[in-house]
Amino acid sequence: MAPQRFLPARPRASMAGMRRLLPFFVLVALACGEAGVDAGDSRGAEDPGDGLGGCLRDADCPDGLACNREGVCVADDGLPPEEEDPRAAVRPEASADHLFVLAPAADAVTLIDPDTLEVESVPVPAEPVDLEVIPGEDAALVLSREGRALSLLTLQGGVRALEVLPTGRRYGAVSLAPDGRFAILWTPDGAIPDAGAEGIVAVVDVAAWRAGETAPLRELAAGRRHTAVHFRGGSDAVIVGKSELAVIALDAGDPLAERVALPAGFDEVLTREALAAPDGSFLLLRSLAAPELAVFDVAARNLSALPLPAPATDLDVSADGSLAVAVLRSTGQVATLPLPGALADPGSIAFATVALPGSACETPGCTVAPGQVALSPDGALAVLFSNAAPTESFALFTPASGSWEVFGGLEKWVRSIGLSTDGRSAVVIHRPDPASTAADLYERQVDQAEGYTVIDLDRGVGQLKLTGALVPQQVVFATGGRYAAVALRGATSRDFGLDAIDLETLVTAPLPLASAPEFAGPLPAATEEQAHRIWVTQEHPAGRIGVARLDQRTLRTITGFELNAEVR
Repeated sequence: MAPQRFLPARPRASMAGMRRLLPFFVLVALACGEAGVDAGDSRGAEDPGDGLGGCLRDADCPDGLACNREGVCVADDGLPPEEEDPRAAVRPEASADHLFVLAPAADAVTLIDPDTLEVESVPVPAEPVDLEVIPGEDAALVLSREGRALSLLTLQGGVRALEVLPTGRRYGAVSLAPDGRFAILWTPDGAIPDAGAEGIVAVVDVAAWRAGETAPLRELAAGRRHTAVHFRGGSDAVIVGKSELAVIALDAGDPLAERVALPAGFDEVLTREALAAPDGSFLLLRSLAAPELAVFDVAARNLSALPLPAPATDLDVSADGSLAVAVLRSTGQVATLPLPGALADPGSIAFATVALPGSACETPGCTVAPGQVALSPDGALAVLFSNAAPTESFALFTPASGSWEVFGGLEKWVRSIGLSTDGRSAVVIHRPDPASTAADLYERQVDQAEGYTVIDLDRGVGQLKLTGALVPQQVVFATGGRYAAVALRGATSRDFGLDAIDLETLVTAPLPLASAPEFAGPLPAATEEQAHRIWVTQEHPAGRIGVARLDQRTLRTITGFELNAEVR
């Protein structure tokens, strides 16, 4: 077992923590027994909890799960799958100088200068559903489903240009290669394919299109039920389907995609996850139905397996691609894989056993195994936690040494944890305990409320923010590292909020929103002054978006940008 030490826990008495990160909702029960689950899904993200409901027999559950006596699909340790944050569907994208915002009701894309809040609406073909900003440029690809078109919108020297390429088919998503030379048009799993033609994708040679060459688009058959598209540089695209990977050599112009069948246990969309190395050279797949990781070497077109003691309930890869961390909840283990070395030498995988104090167990000393991991951007630190069982703690894990320590100073159950861009701060989103029987009436209210805790990981201290009936929907960390924001929503469209967080002082302050928040994200920063900005879209029939300066606690809002913009 790896060496461990415990951080001092704060007394459970005063203000304390609450609820979650990006929008996801889960019902869980006791750490030592029953549980239920409700989940969501999103484009390109495979959420093992998605689509799970009641069951009468094991056959009613996805592969890797079994039906328990309470009629709930659970994993081999008797607990439901971990609930991961779903990725928001289509949100604004930022170049260095502009926000590109889809305006589907107006069949337009809105360009917003985040410094001046100058707005321009650009008409595009009907029903724009997705967009991708071209790396390093003030330009974007815009996919229109009903209009059956891909548009290239560029801004150069203040001059706006729009080129339209007919697609001939309704597609639901566009994915762009890192170098911007090729794009893949595809239909995400769960969406009805155009004319019932499953698994058809289009390869768009964006460079040829921009050079004025003819026929820059070609269609290929690539399996079915696509969940993600990954790129190996500008050379290959890998489309992850239900039971196979389809590999497309982008420059070759081949009429067929190369198919690689996934091994048994990895062909269930609901209980697996696929992650790519940052450079796209390989894919790692985990599944609740298999005690191993599947490894796909894209260049060699080779699929292999890395045996594990138990199925991995979560997997994360560092931003630099030097390591991966997998969590094996049923055995309480955390596996650290040096990359790419572990792919050829499974003996280099290091294992640590980690246990968290249980929060709702009647047995003294009851512990909970972590089921999720979130790596800091540099891979030097990871947080380990679980939301399948009630816990008021998480573990700080050091992959290089395999050591870990418990942060036990939380007041409420953990739902999700987000790490700041510098890895020095965390925001813990909690889930309420509506059945709390705490003798102290105030503590009972704390248990039953919504909220989050801001944590300084260096000092080992945290500060709770109660949000009442408002559910934390999304946490956004500004690029500068010191500031963050939490978007809040309640049961009706009139209940909402936005909190600005100073991660150094742990002080939070509300920002005035004009309407309920939808999506939020950081803005690129060319200067230190710009490093504390975020954007947030809000509900409004004609469109509404705000740009916040978190260091100044100010928010400027544009309303009606699909029509005539007004700045507040």
